[in-house]
Amino acid sequence: FSAAEAMTRAHLGGWNVHKEALQAVVMREDGVHTIEVPDHYATVRTHPVTGAPEALGVVGPGYVPIQNEEHADLLDTLVDESGAHFETAGSMRGGRQVFITMRLPDQVSIGGVDPLTVYLAACNSHDGSMAFRLLVTPVRIVCANTQAAAIRNVRSAFSVHHTSGAKGQIQAARFARE
Repeated sequence: FSAAEAMTRAHLGGWNVHKEALQAVVMREDGVHTIEVPDHYATVRTHPVTGAPEALGVVGPGYVPIQNEEHADLLDTLVDESGAHFETAGSMRGGRQVFITMRLPDQVSIGGVDPLTVYLAACNSHDGSMAFRLLVTPVRIVCANTQAAAIRNVRSAFSVHHTSGAKGQIQAARFARE
C-alpha cells in the first residue's frame, strides 16, 4: 500500500501539528492568573479520532514541526525508486512519536546462509525529543521497544532537526541521487 494508505490505517494524517505560546496558570488569593512563559511553546495536534486539540510537548522558539505527511511523501518517493513496500505505521507515547516502516525488496545473506531482511524506517517526534530520522535497519518497527532497537542497530541514517531549514532538507532528500 502507499504512504497515504499507511497514514490512514494508522490515523497519522491531518494532525496539523503546530506551536502555541505556552502559558502558566497561577492560583493566588486574589484569583486565577494566566501568564506567558517566554520562549516556550506547546506543540499541539488535532487528535485524529476526536478532532480535539491535544498538547504533545514543550519546545523552544526555533522548533519547526515536521508534519507526518511530509515524511510520508519522502517515503513514497523512495518506494517508487527502490521497490520497497510499506509494512508498519503508527504513533507512540500519545502521539508524541510516529513511525512508518518499509521493507526493502532484497535480503542480505549473512555468511551465505542466513537471510536478513532490511527495513527503511522514518521516525519523527512532535514533542522535541528527537529529530526526524530516516533509518536503514534490520529491525521492523512496531512499538517503542522495536523503535529503540532499530535506532541502536541502524546501518545508515539521515537526520533532520526541527529547525527552519527542515522542510528544505527533506525536499532535497527526495531528489538526491547517489
